[in-house]
Amino acid sequence: MSYRDPFLAICLGLSFLGIWITGVYSRWVALGWPIALSGVVLVVLGVLALREPAHQGSGWGLLVLILIMLLVAPGPLMPSAPAEAPHTHARLSFPPIDPDQEMTVEEFRNRFYFGDREEFAGAEVTMIGVSSEGYLHRLKIVCCAADAVTYSIRVNTELPDGWVKVTGILGEETDPPTLNIHSYQQIPEPARPYL
Repeated sequence: MSYRDPFLAICLGLSFLGIWITGVYSRWVALGWPIALSGVVLVVLGVLALREPAHQGSGWGLLVLILIMLLVAPGPLMPSAPAEAPHTHARLSFPPIDPDQEMTVEEFRNRFYFGDREEFAGAEVTMIGVSSEGYLHRLKIVCCAADAVTYSIRVNTELPDGWVKVTGILGEETDPPTLNIHSYQQIPEPARPYL
């Protein structure tokens, strides 16, 4: 893109701002401010380039593609297979389990593999995740969708596929960790589906 394509810059900048305003960016990247800043810079550069009398080319044809991107954005990543157990013997200390506070699938696995499993004895935990084929999954994104990591735990109850909130205790099986579910409810996809 050259500075002589002001419509292209404006359309691209507006699409970045649209992705940021609607929150769709969170399906692919963790931070939204770089997208918003890029959108503002592109719009400003495009408007400044429009003021030049000799601009050539037109990016209005790109507007259709940008509208498609905004209106038909792909959904968030969904986990499809349970993650393998970590191959380490490191031990970490964690604060006591608070039954009134929701625990992430990541924290549950970390406590199971790197903490003291005795902490789980009779402790009831509540988690949110995607249920699929006997597992509860949650993806974690540090930077963007390319570095997504799946955290999974096995559940002892057949759950409907999709987003669920479950409450239960750690089962007797040791690997992979199994959650004996006392109750669950289907929920809509969270605003931020990733950890």
